Amino acid sequence: MLKVSLADPHGHVAEIDADGRIPVKLPGQQSVVPESANSQTHSFETFIVGNKGQANIFTFRPVFQNENVGVASDIVATLDSSSTSYVVQLFRASSTNINTIAVATNSIPVGTIEDNFSTGWTSSSPSKITISIDSAIYNNTALDLSNSSTKLTLGNNIAGVTVSKTVSENWSANSTFSFWFRATTLLSMYIKLSDGVNSSTYNFVNTVTNTFQQKIFNISDPDATSGILNIAAITNITFGTYTLGNLTGQFAWLDALESQVSPSPLYLQLYEFDTNINPINLSLGTLLTLDDGNTEIEVPTTLTRTVQRVNLRYGSTNTANKLKNGAYYGLVFWNKGIGSHNIYGSTSAKIYSNGNTFTAPNSGGVLTDVGTSIYFCVFAYKACYIRTIYNSVDADPMNAKIITISYSSTDKKRKATLQNNMRFFGRQDIQLDFKDIPRFINGDDQIIMNYVDDADSDVSEFQFGIDAIYEEFELWG
Repeated sequence: MLKVSLADPHGHVAEIDADGRIPVKLPGQQSVVPESANSQTHSFETFIVGNKGQANIFTFRPVFQNENVGVASDIVATLDSSSTSYVVQLFRASSTNINTIAVATNSIPVGTIEDNFSTGWTSSSPSKITISIDSAIYNNTALDLSNSSTKLTLGNNIAGVTVSKTVSENWSANSTFSFWFRATTLLSMYIKLSDGVNSSTYNFVNTVTNTFQQKIFNISDPDATSGILNIAAITNITFGTYTLGNLTGQFAWLDALESQVSPSPLYLQLYEFDTNINPINLSLGTLLTLDDGNTEIEVPTTLTRTVQRVNLRYGSTNTANKLKNGAYYGLVFWNKGIGSHNIYGSTSAKIYSNGNTFTAPNSGGVLTDVGTSIYFCVFAYKACYIRTIYNSVDADPMNAKIITISYSSTDKKRKATLQNNMRFFGRQDIQLDFKDIPRFINGDDQIIMNYVDDADSDVSEFQFGIDAIYEEFELWG
């Protein structure tokens, strides 16, 4: 059997065979996996199967978390493109590369009040759902200061009873709509938009009682449709409940219906500040050009708080770029258009000790330390020992197969085969276990999968993941 010598980053040397297998530790022998490699992670990626019925080549590199703050309970800053256009999170580098950044955000669209629920709503059965205007319980917003809401007094056997209003609305320029809802009991309900012929229905629930909650919907993503709604000619808005039984003595309130224009994107840049942990403005740092040649990337956002992973890459695909271990870098988030974005973290304490969180009104403005920390995670490539490989598809793969799983250096020079000739045989998951003989790969190695799709299957996504052990970064925290 052909054998070669393999040295890992810790100076351990082992013999591996031509398939890249590391011998199992025998009694009295030192393990190839050092004791210092005592951290474990799961790393995965989802790929689109673009070549139906043909071979699909996917390339994967595992990433590992280093500098981070894991709390995302509070809104630390709101980027509104005016008073606060920039949020800067400093961190101290514990790796020479960045592959991915995670941040917790949500977007705030620009809204227009379509109805303040002060008049015009009618019940299809007033004896079962009674409508009144409530000037004691309401939810004023920046756009709705009517000091009132529509109150629904619920009764028994309200199946099929609706509350509606005739309108004349054109929401063609908008992407979302919302309203505020409160009830004394948990309810399962819907709102239906109609153009007189066609309609779109959106479901919602209240997750707490006696508290107003904003319900936000993407206009293009209804839960049910009847025909194709003409969003430029809405003639009726209807509320109904799925919750049945005796609701006598229970109440619900509706307030502040808005249609909204999506905000402009949130952007992310990377600055180097070297030894400066407390810069007074961005000009004291250097804006870095990322591996793809750009100086900024777009951060996807949703209407609700979501942790987004962003492919900000520096030194991961362009090895000419290197972070300086121990130097200070800034994740610079900015909003350059309409609407707003919230950045989440902790407002009760400064959790990260080796980098402050700043806000600024513009790129040349003074950086103001907010005294707390935003949620962020920095991920990097690193050498590791693979213990398990996971392959899965999103539908019955039928006769699909994986020709080979191998790994190579980033210059595509093949190093070894991990597995070959695997058939799904109708299964949606294949797991490979290397716990007894972990496979070592360098930080600049990549895993290559050759997946051959079955043209008759409904597979559209292929997910690949690994469990691996590695030596922890020297974190600054």
